[in-house]
Amino acid sequence: MITIGITGINGLIGTHFKLYFSCKEHNTVIGANRDTFKSYDKLIKFVSEADVILHLAGKNRGNDDDIVQTNISLTKDLVRALKESGQVPHVLFSSSTQIVKDNAYSRSKRECTTILEEWSGKTGGRFSNLVMPHIFGEWGKPFYNSVVSTFCYQLANNEKPVIQNDGDLELLYTQKLAADIHSIIDNKEYGDIRLTGEPIKVSELLDKLLLLSRRFKKISMSDLKNNLDLYLFRTYCSYLFPDHYSITTDNVPETEGEQINIDEGKISGNHYNSLSMKRIYVCHGSALLKTRKLFTEDIYEFELNDNKKEFVDVPIFHTYSISNTGNGKLIILSINYGLSKSDSQDIYSELV
Repeated sequence: MITIGITGINGLIGTHFKLYFSCKEHNTVIGANRDTFKSYDKLIKFVSEADVILHLAGKNRGNDDDIVQTNISLTKDLVRALKESGQVPHVLFSSSTQIVKDNAYSRSKRECTTILEEWSGKTGGRFSNLVMPHIFGEWGKPFYNSVVSTFCYQLANNEKPVIQNDGDLELLYTQKLAADIHSIIDNKEYGDIRLTGEPIKVSELLDKLLLLSRRFKKISMSDLKNNLDLYLFRTYCSYLFPDHYSITTDNVPETEGEQINIDEGKISGNHYNSLSMKRIYVCHGSALLKTRKLFTEDIYEFELNDNKKEFVDVPIFHTYSISNTGNGKLIILSINYGLSKSDSQDIYSELV
């Protein structure tokens, strides 16, 4: 059993990393948030329990001096706790392809890398410097984490995205990033590691998202030509959930997906998927769909029936149940937006 400690566990990457390992065996995840760094005793306890530390905590927006001071201070505090505890875990640091630039964020990343390299050299601690491209995924903060987050948020809320600079991007999806880091940990890879994504112009990204948002109601897996399209589509849908659901549609695509029969008074589900988003329709009868994101308490409820042509998209890592609330049999249609046509190996039990 390996214990993986994540600083900045409540951020975009930290959230996805925690969710990724929720369905992986032989790994335990512990987190360090702002409160942890405010208490030296808590920070000592955190590093003492971790076999691996993924250092994500930091700031990438705001006043230049604040960015530099915050990022360097967090890294120095982490190293001080490591020295004090005598622990020498495998430390992985979230650097960036932007380190070649001359700005506060880039300077702070370079300095943090140097601090961790010096700790590694003096203590024999294993260090991996993860040079990451532009990271995006579900639940990112618009106007902060990613231009993908910003565009998706604006399109979901009927706002018009504006391109400030049509530059080159290299996009890496959060769950793909988590899988890559998992492999780096397992394979004991150290030193500078350049993580790669998909190259795309900002204008090309916006064109993709505009097309996905326009065809949102009728889109099928066959319309998603590659993994990037799939990841962008699911990310866009996450900004519609839950407030914009259920969604009215012209017809139910009964030739797609899987039909599931639920007897009167019965409940199906209480499980989640890590690789696929589910689109749920009611073909016959009445249903109550309940769903909850892992590690949260809020439960969202949607009433669906065959009189209304509506659907609900259940995001990845959201456990859900479907209750037959009508008289007679309930028939639902479940369409899988995932990496595989079959998700029999991607079902994990979890009560809503």
